[in-house]
Amino acid sequence: MNRYLRFRVWDIIAGIMHYKAHSIHFQYYDDGTSEIKSVHVGKAPDLKSLTKGSFEIMQCLSEKDTYGGMMYEGDIISNPLNDKQIGIIKFGPFLANGALATGFYIEPLHGSVDWDRSDIGETNLFKVVGNIYENGVSSE
Repeated sequence: MNRYLRFRVWDIIAGIMHYKAHSIHFQYYDDGTSEIKSVHVGKAPDLKSLTKGSFEIMQCLSEKDTYGGMMYEGDIISNPLNDKQIGIIKFGPFLANGALATGFYIEPLHGSVDWDRSDIGETNLFKVVGNIYENGVSSE
């Protein structure tokens, strides 16, 4: 199976979500680490360059929700079968069945019925109801 890496970018200053990152520029260091320095967004020929500190970048899961839309880090999702299950898609380390794993997981929102944080596999069971940037929601 081929999976294409897709990203969307939140422009912190303009308050706009860009669903196509044309190029991502990294700074590489002698110690083997790296960081994203800038990203180009928008439509050609009017590409906009966002520099470090002015954007948040989110990876696509390469999976679709119940409506057929692509799902990304930072999306707020709900379970159509249980409206009390609401969470945020995140990427990073998490515990799955008592073992440390790294990947996409669900962080339950305050007051939401808890679910297995590794329960991201069946994405077509979820619906995207917003995202943390445009809807101003945090799990903390």
